[in-house]
Amino acid sequence: MSVRLVDHEHIRVLLWAGMRADLGAPLTWRADRDGRVRHELTPETAPVIGAKLVRVNELVWNAVSRGMDPRAPLRSTYLHAEPESTAWTPVELIRSIDFYEYQSLDALDDFIDEDDEDDEGDDADGSTWGPAERALAIEAKLFLLALHRRLTASIPGWGTPPWTDDHLFTTEVWKAAPWGIEGTRAGADSRD
Repeated sequence: MSVRLVDHEHIRVLLWAGMRADLGAPLTWRADRDGRVRHELTPETAPVIGAKLVRVNELVWNAVSRGMDPRAPLRSTYLHAEPESTAWTPVELIRSIDFYEYQSLDALDDFIDEDDEDDEGDDADGSTWGPAERALAIEAKLFLLALHRRLTASIPGWGTPPWTDDHLFTTEVWKAAPWGIEGTRAGADSRD
């Protein structure tokens, strides 16, 4: 699997989508197995949530690309700002969720050891994630699931046949939507 670092502008667009008032902001989701911890996406929490999304992507990228320890420091610092463009349709935003999940979450099964109770990796290359990394990935997945549900509910006609995710993926609007969002700001990402 080839994984790439997701541009910070892509993260900003995902967060902006979750804070859109016309879609019923604020976005909320549960983040523990029992559904007790409730998170809320607001302008105040967006920088922290954005940094977590960047961290998950970098953890996976490090593991896939370089076999690095998942507890290595971030390669870049996430700076939250308004996205350069806010002209995104719900379908384009759902596709951007799909892109992030592909780059950040789909490879996790290769690195998460569900039986590992301590916070130390089992492998010398650090490829086994501990509870802290698993919790971070789960929180990212639950945020994206809540955002995906909110966006699909906003598509006119959603919920009536033939609308399903499988149908959405075959539409021309889906095929025309960008696969990744990249910013043009100078210094938008402080990557090596």
